[in-house]
Amino acid sequence: MKIQRKILVLFLAVLFLVSSGCGQKEEQPKFTTGKNTYSGLAVQQDSTEVEIDEQKTAVTGLYVVMQIDTQSEMLTFQKVENGKMLERPYNGGTCFYNKYGDIMSLARLELGCVVSFRTSEDMMLTEVRVSDIAWEREGVDKYSFDAEKNIFSIGQSNYAFDGDTCFFSDDGAIMLSDIGTDDELRVWGIDKKILSITVITGHGEIEFLNTEAFRGGYVMLCGAKKYYYEITDFLTVEIPEGTYQLTAAGNGYGGSTEITVERNQQLDVDLDTLKGEGPKYCTLSFTVTVPDTTVLLDGQAVDINEPISVSYGTHALQAAATGYSAWSRQLVVNSQTATIIIDVTTGDKTSEESSEAEVDTEVEGTLGTEGTNGSATTSGVDSSLYSGSSLSSGSQSSQQNGLTNSSSDSDSDAATNAYLDTLSGIVDTLTGE
Repeated sequence: MKIQRKILVLFLAVLFLVSSGCGQKEEQPKFTTGKNTYSGLAVQQDSTEVEIDEQKTAVTGLYVVMQIDTQSEMLTFQKVENGKMLERPYNGGTCFYNKYGDIMSLARLELGCVVSFRTSEDMMLTEVRVSDIAWEREGVDKYSFDAEKNIFSIGQSNYAFDGDTCFFSDDGAIMLSDIGTDDELRVWGIDKKILSITVITGHGEIEFLNTEAFRGGYVMLCGAKKYYYEITDFLTVEIPEGTYQLTAAGNGYGGSTEITVERNQQLDVDLDTLKGEGPKYCTLSFTVTVPDTTVLLDGQAVDINEPISVSYGTHALQAAATGYSAWSRQLVVNSQTATIIIDVTTGDKTSEESSEAEVDTEVEGTLGTEGTNGSATTSGVDSSLYSGSSLSSGSQSSQQNGLTNSSSDSDSDAATNAYLDTLSGIVDTLTGE
């Protein structure tokens, strides 16, 4: 009996020691990232799992290329899934592929593109492949965005963006507010979410100095697109980067010069350098296709059978013929000679006719026209409606005062409405709305 009791006591003692050892499990240290506190063991396990996942031969995650450091041979990525940032080195053995699986050079890898990658055991990139899951749109120039609602519209389609959406330019990361309305973009996304936006063709600013002599006149910028602004004190405009033929005209003065606008840079243009000796005058001739057409220049009737001399600058041109709607234009005169052919029968179309007068415009500038309800075929005249024009539809309508024809008031109202609709449509087209 005593032996059995000893065995029982010994068994209970061993059981107690084993239980005490299990209850004294070592507690893992704590640390903080500044946002949340995690146990060291949990973080270690999570980190190990992430690194293992990234080393798998088939990487399932997608990443946005955030930085390409050719000096350090390092690529920085942002994980699409959670916005996590990470760096990986590359070397001469790293292979780069486009979305079709064709090999490409590192130079063709662009900021903002969406990729997957593989790494070796030492984290060296062995393969970077442009995703064929994400979509890419190049040359996007018709867009708008609502920063409050996080909506980015391309044409008529709406997409969402968030705090993880990346924005780039040549100089690296930028803010959404740095994107101009006339910039050309490259956009990456998945389904209806925008992942990255890169400015391909950006914008700069032009500040016009010494505008006094030209005040009330107009400046025209002719490049890939045409822009048209009224000259005021302290005039500053935002315009896409590129090379332009700048023409200024007003109050008998005018001239032209070539300028280059650089991305995110301000260019100062001194209009005094274009002033020259003045005032200058243009010999203006008219041809009408409808007999008995009445032509007014600055509210005064002109003899269309004789050339007239007009000063460089802006002039109101109006025409009317029995049975046709009134027609008006705003002329910006900046050439030695010009011929305007007025055809009130062709609606709101405009065209240009080449002649020897264009030789003068290359040296002296151009004569611009604005308006509708008729056509003006001009020699030495730029008859485009420029985006950026500060001319309002109200000023166009007021220029028709003093013109009379046999059309009723309702016809005039219809013509005015047609003009406003046409103007709105053209402006929408040029501005990408």
